[in-house]
Amino acid sequence: MRINRPATAILVLIAVSALQGGSVVAAQTAGGRTPETYPYTMAQFGFPQGELTIIMTDDAQFMPGQITIPVGTTVTWQNASNQIYSVTDVPGSESVRGDTLLPPWAYAFDSGNIGPGRSYSHTFTVTGRYIYFSRGYEMNGMVGEITVIGN
Repeated sequence: MRINRPATAILVLIAVSALQGGSVVAAQTAGGRTPETYPYTMAQFGFPQGELTIIMTDDAQFMPGQITIPVGTTVTWQNASNQIYSVTDVPGSESVRGDTLLPPWAYAFDSGNIGPGRSYSHTFTVTGRYIYFSRGYEMNGMVGEITVIGN
């Protein structure tokens, strides 16, 4: 299955609108364009409040690769590829310095292997900046960033 990257990115970005009736703010959109704001709420599209899905693609990318979410949001990484990926934010486990980052008081997380069609979820309860990667694909640039903001 080939993913239509712009459409998928916009759909995923619409799903992030857990900002109590606010707008969806995208830190990065498909193609690396400048930040945009989508004035939609999750309820308008039938998505549960406080949930977001990030797609792991065949070309070793997290889509979207950079997001801002409110504290308490559960992020699910869905492997839509034929590869085995991971979601790893364990400082010291990265090959490239700076490919992991956790805010103070946040717990490290590691999905283990996520096979094709499988997923992993994590709820973000601490505000701050998170940088994570996929084991085995970090050197290919499979690194993502999540900024968690207060309500």
